[in-house]
Amino acid sequence: MMPGERGGTLCLRLLKRLLEEGPLVDGREASEYSECLRLLSEGGGAVESGGRVKVLPEGFL
Repeated sequence: MMPGERGGTLCLRLLKRLLEEGPLVDGREASEYSECLRLLSEGGGAVESGGRVKVLPEGFL
């Protein structure tokens, strides 16, 4: 589990990156942001396909 403030900062950095560069995340980034992506996937917001992770808007799935 991510430590509180560090984890929150990491997830905010992921959200900023998604807004600036789009929804595809490569394997290196996926491992760096794994806990944030896991949290997103619980709400149906992240899917893995072909070694990449795509983050989808809420209600998409």
